[in-house]
Amino acid sequence: MGGDSLLATQVLSRMRSAFKVELPMDAFFGSPTVAGQAELVQKAGEAVAKETEKISRLVEQVEHLSEEELRRLNMQI
Repeated sequence: MGGDSLLATQVLSRMRSAFKVELPMDAFFGSPTVAGQAELVQKAGEAVAKETEKISRLVEQVEHLSEEELRRLNMQI
């Protein structure tokens, strides 16, 4: 890794901590401006929100299953 890559890794780590999003290195170098980085963070945050909503809906569905339905599902796994 060169110096730019090492610095980018540090920046991405700080962004991950601050914004709770995972950004790939190539996207970071592909959007070298603050505005570009903000757009990446926003899009990643929206993707996380969508996945969180999907998981919430699945959990809600599982919570409403009967014991028998849960046993049948468990046998299929």
